[in-house]
Parts: sequence; C-alpha cells; structure tokens
Amino acid sequence: MQGSAAGADALRKIVDDLQRSLGPHDGAPKGEVIETHISVLLLAGRYAYKFKKPVNFGFLDFSTLEQRRHFCEREVELNRRAAPDLYCGVIKVVRGASGAEFSETGSPIEYAVKMRRFEATAILDRRLADGLLGRRSIRALADSVAHLHTLAPRAEDGSPYGSPSMVAAQLTGAFETLRDGAALGGIEVLAGDCVDRSVTTIAARQRCGAVRQCHGDLHLSNVLMLDGHFIPFDCIEFSDELSWIDTCSDIAFLVMDLDVRGEPGLANVFLNRYLEITGDYAALALLRLYTTYRTLIRAKVALLAVTQEGAAAQVRCQRHLDLAVRYLGTPVPGPLIITHGLSGSGKSYVSELLAGQNGYLHIRSDLERRRLAGLAADARTEGALGDGIYDADYTAQTYDALLAAATYALRAGFGVIIDATFLHQQRRQMFQALSQSLGASFYILDCAAPLTQLRERITTRQQHATDPSEATLDVLERQLQMREPLTDEEAASAIAISPGNIDELLASKLADLGASRMMTEFP
Repeated sequence: MQGSAAGADALRKIVDDLQRSLGPHDGAPKGEVIETHISVLLLAGRYAYKFKKPVNFGFLDFSTLEQRRHFCEREVELNRRAAPDLYCGVIKVVRGASGAEFSETGSPIEYAVKMRRFEATAILDRRLADGLLGRRSIRALADSVAHLHTLAPRAEDGSPYGSPSMVAAQLTGAFETLRDGAALGGIEVLAGDCVDRSVTTIAARQRCGAVRQCHGDLHLSNVLMLDGHFIPFDCIEFSDELSWIDTCSDIAFLVMDLDVRGEPGLANVFLNRYLEITGDYAALALLRLYTTYRTLIRAKVALLAVTQEGAAAQVRCQRHLDLAVRYLGTPVPGPLIITHGLSGSGKSYVSELLAGQNGYLHIRSDLERRRLAGLAADARTEGALGDGIYDADYTAQTYDALLAAATYALRAGFGVIIDATFLHQQRRQMFQALSQSLGASFYILDCAAPLTQLRERITTRQQHATDPSEATLDVLERQLQMREPLTDEEAASAIAISPGNIDELLASKLADLGASRMMTEFP
C-alpha cells in the first residue's frame, strides 16, 4: 500500500490554500512548493513548512493523521540535536472560513513541521557543485559529525539494532527493487559474501557501543552551511532500525556521496579527520560493507525515479552499481609508511601532504597518546620525555595503538602513514613485520633538518601552542642521545626527506608509491 489518491488530493488542496495565504511579504522570498515521494515542502515567507504525505511504504507509515502528527513531533525532537535553530516546532492546520490555515485552536486536519527557511545554495551538494567545499570545510564537517556521534545515545544491551541479522536484512532490502529493474550481475552474491565475512565484526561493534542513535540519512543534500556552521538536518525519524545504526554506517553515506560525485580526495579528508577525532579506526573493518549498502540504497532511489526522470536516473543507478562493484572488490593493502626523525624535522608536514596526495590515512602518535590518557587532542600536559603520558609505559601503549590502527587501515585497502619519531629500531621492526604479514609495501620517510632549524621550529611551535606536538628543546636533546640510526637494511626502504627536497619528492618518487584503492576517481 502506498497511499490513496483522495489523501494526496486533500493534502495538495491544503498546501494550495496555505500558499495563497502565506505569500511573500516584507521582502521575504517568493513562495515555492517542493515535492518528494514522502513529503511536500511549502516555502512561504521566511519559513518552510514540511508536510508528510499520507502514504505507507512498509518501512514508513504516514497513512493516518495521528501518525503524521507523531512523526512530525519526532522529526523536530531528533533534528534539534544537531539543528536546534533550524526546527521551530510542529504547527497545526485547521479548516478556516477561506480554506486551510495554521491555528493553535480548532480541530486539526493536518500537521506540519515549521522550519527556518534557508537558501538552496547553503546545502552541501550545491556548495560542492559551486566549488565552495574545500578541504578546510570538509574537516569542519567531520568535526560536526564526530561531535554528533559522541553525544548520541548508545543502543541498549540486547537491542536488535545494528545486529548482523538486521544489517543483512537491510542490505537484502536494497536489492528487492533493484532485482526487477537493474543489471546486477554478481553484485548480490558479492554483497552477501561480504556480510557473511563481517558477522563477527558487526556483532563486536554492537557489543562495544558503536551502534548509536545516528542521523541515518547523512549525505550532502542533508547538510547545510548555516551561520558559519555545518548543520546536519532531515535525519530519519520514521524508523528506529534505520537510525539506530553503527556510526560507521552513518559516515559511510558521506564518504560514498563524495566519492560518487568525483571527489575521492575530499572523501579521504572527511574520513581522516573523523577518525582523528574519534579514534575509531576499528570502523574501517566495516567501511566497505557500509559504503556498499549506501550506494545500493542510492541506486534503488535512482531506479524508482526512472519513470519521472528517464535516462538520467538510469545512468545514476548504474553509476552507483559500478561503485558497489569497486567497494566489494578484494581489499589490496596500500603501502605502510612510517616516519623517522627528531622533533621538528617535518614528519607531520610531509605526512599530511603525502596522505592528501594519495588518499592515505595519516595517523599521528601525539593524538593517539592523548586519546589513551583520556585527554582532548589540543590538551597541553607540559610533560617531559620519560614522564607522565610520555613515560615508557604510555609510549609502548601508544605504539601498540598505532600498530592496531595501521592493521585496520591496511586490511581495508588503504595506504597508511604512521607519524611518530620511531627512534628505536625495535618499534620500526614491528611495523615492517606487519607490512610483510599483510603483503604491503613498506617505506620509511627519513626526515632530517639542521639542528638550528629543529630548535627554531620547536620554539615557534611552543609559542603558538597550536600543534599537537609538545616537544621542547629538552626533549630534543634527549632524542639526540637516545636515537638509534637506521640499519643498512632499513636504509634500503628509506626515502630521505630534507627541507630542500620535499616538493621534488612529492612530485616524483613519493607520488609513485601508489594510491589507496578504497576511494579512487572514476575512469
């Protein structure tokens, strides 16, 4: 059942009445009506009014007035978590002398969500198309999403949400429409195999609290720039199964959406920053599964639009299916790259450049060390080498955490740069052994600079206190005494980095290390 023609006609009459009575005034923008398969949006004056169509698609049911009231209230409640200034409340429609009108009194004939109106150019899909969505913007978006997930309530123990069976059912549901109208080839079998291989990981994520009350529909068309902030809106309110999900499934939608729009570099920036903030590198184990699920959902939506949009929707559907094939391919580890060098030698600078250039994940020891201590990324501890969070135990735990993160990244098909001093041979050997066990190529970025320049950089960083590194001149002196030079065998895997050759190397030898295969430009 989808909805009666009478119900659709009644809603259309209500919207027509309101559009006439709420026309532009006081310099407000001209009124406009926008329709989707589940809602009608009336833009009038300085506000937008969102009506739910009287439909029942199985996964959502708005067929009765009481259900529409309930889900209007639910929509406001949930979206106010991220967009409190955007959602004004639920407003009642009554029958007035000259037709439908908004009123607090009288018997309701319909309900609507009242929202602050915004320009379509503020939505991120438009900003991307207009060339206004760069790396800095994407990092800020990742910050917003990470903050939203951090505050989101966790699913209760024993909850079915995010379970292997539910994830499998959701993926199967995406194919129900696609089977009849798309050339799937072997995609369904590949997707089923991917779920089967992931059952243990899905269950472990469920147990550790990764399943939370998320946005559920987090793509570029559902995020806007408002008052200088990135605001996710229009989250899923009609299905707990679709909103209580693994946070990896939530971010996978944005990763996929940037990727399919030909912006794998921005997808990598978003993913890198989100992981940097949350430390949830374990999510990488399911990223291919959830990006596959998200692109299949978009393929399904495109296929449903073919009768209205024709060939353009069919092309969009096929593009998403092609993307699913890529995501479902066997992960091939990218290179494992570690840095080696004293504080101030340029390790983080060259790592960030190289990661952005090739789609690698960039993982910094300074941030992981703070995370282990329960500190914010920008916390200042004033600890000395060998004391506090810089003592031997914390340092050993930090390198263990870096090794675990590198393992997740490589198994997911990413290249990864581990940004740490790696002054001890034993720690370098740990990572070389990992690369050998996974069949990944291994490189050492051997960073060096004149001692005077190292001291200048460290002093400048201390003065500005904007870099995660807390190295002091005393720390530098200790490092000079304790460092273990590269062995001849290690030197064979090393790429020498100095202040004068970074640009040349990035343009030549480093550029040939190979890009990650998880997110790649379409041919």
